[in-house]
Amino acid sequence: MKKVLLGSLMGAALGMTAGAAHAEGVSINGFLTTSVARLGKSDVTYLNAFTDQPRFDNTDSRLGLQFSGDINEWMSATAQLIARGRGGNENIITDWAFVSISAHDDLQIRTGKLKFPTFLISDYYEVGYAYPWIRPPQELYSLNPITTLVGVDALYTVPVGQANLLLQPFVGSNRGTAYVSGMQAPAFAGFGLAAGDPINFDAPVLVGLNAALNFDIGTLRAGYLQAEVDQAAFGILGEKADFASIGLTVDWRNVVLYAEYADRNVEKTAIANAFPDQQGAYVTLGYRFGRLLPHVTYATMEEGKDASPLALKQTSTTVGLRYEFLNGAALKFEYQMIEPEKNNTGMFDTVIEDAALYGVSLDVIF
Repeated sequence: MKKVLLGSLMGAALGMTAGAAHAEGVSINGFLTTSVARLGKSDVTYLNAFTDQPRFDNTDSRLGLQFSGDINEWMSATAQLIARGRGGNENIITDWAFVSISAHDDLQIRTGKLKFPTFLISDYYEVGYAYPWIRPPQELYSLNPITTLVGVDALYTVPVGQANLLLQPFVGSNRGTAYVSGMQAPAFAGFGLAAGDPINFDAPVLVGLNAALNFDIGTLRAGYLQAEVDQAAFGILGEKADFASIGLTVDWRNVVLYAEYADRNVEKTAIANAFPDQQGAYVTLGYRFGRLLPHVTYATMEEGKDASPLALKQTSTTVGLRYEFLNGAALKFEYQMIEPEKNNTGMFDTVIEDAALYGVSLDVIF
């Protein structure tokens, strides 16, 4: 099996995939995930998407195409389009669209729509083939609803012994959409909102630093960002939020490890109701047997330092199997047991004791 599980994988997600199509100097790469999932409990919805009715048009199914080409010897352009299984046939978004400038052998400056470097696998979050799970642990990966920013970043690589340290400062803006949780629904009923309804918001200022130490068998990553948030309906204007995270991935002698932690903090004003302080973490451990990678993940989501009554609290245990049955193609099977804390909805739309989520997916790159 290809060692696609390290944080330095895939260049710009797919930019180094062999066999890419070329059209007049433009490279075209792609990826596809098709998935079916079913929740083992009726009259409840998980992640605003999964119920006891098995469906293929869910949030896991998606098709992505990446286009890249040189403008001149110093500049290149990259764009990535994604169509999701949920949202209708017309739902195609531009996930990336940026120009990269080679300012020095060790320094690139990029401007445009960039992937937000919030988490360990942010650069290739959409490329399901690149990691062991059907979907990355949502106890952590749901904590930042903005996945891209429109702005500028720099990629500066510094040798550190046998490793390389990537420093990535960034600044930009963007808009995002969060969704009313089951815990928020009673508090937001006066706004005409129910669990699962969208909350649109604006982030005019996003500034931070991502740092990743890439070594032979893995990646150690840490990051911090500050944001200003506007949401007129809730009286939120220029309120502050910050986000810190750290993660590690290791692929060593058939042992595969992922571990990550993130902490979201906001001002103690109106924004705390829409985005309460939260903490999330997970650990994944797997062992590769040829093309088979069985793995287990334990994940947790807890309240943050303000101990908001609207914070989501749950744990989950996931047992999965990734089978790379052909080069560039992987089948995945998962069983996940999700347990919200007592009297808390977790990421369900209502309070329940627990529920199982079953899933199968096919991931390919081309």
